Amino acid sequence: MAKASQVVLLENEFYLIKAPNGKVLEIKNFNTENGAAIRLWDYAGHPWQQWQFVDAGEGRWRIRNRFTGKFIDLALGGVVEGTWLHQWSRTSGLSQCWELESTRNGRQVHRPCGHEHLQRCTGPDLELRLGRQSGMEPGAR
Repeated sequence: MAKASQVVLLENEFYLIKAPNGKVLEIKNFNTENGAAIRLWDYAGHPWQQWQFVDAGEGRWRIRNRFTGKFIDLALGGVVEGTWLHQWSRTSGLSQCWELESTRNGRQVHRPCGHEHLQRCTGPDLELRLGRQSGMEPGAR
């Protein structure tokens, strides 16, 4: 297990992205279309609630949904606090690239690359809970 000051992401592993209230990011209504909303919801073990971090180089990550294979994206390339998240097929834009940062309490905050002033996208800061999800085979899809 990584220390709080380290960020260790393993290839072919899937992670939950959760808010301090315990809700996790998921694809709303398990929709597979581009533009489908991403929301916070109670964790129920569904693959549309599980995320894989794909190295985008230079300390950046794309975050792919296990169920749809699509990536977290800033709606309309948004650059203001409160911008909605949706899923989209892979693009070359920064709206799909994310950085991980340590916070004072050891949690990791996801920040869109190139948008240093954008602190939150969907509400309270999100934390990355490292570790394979129980009942999931490594690399299984």
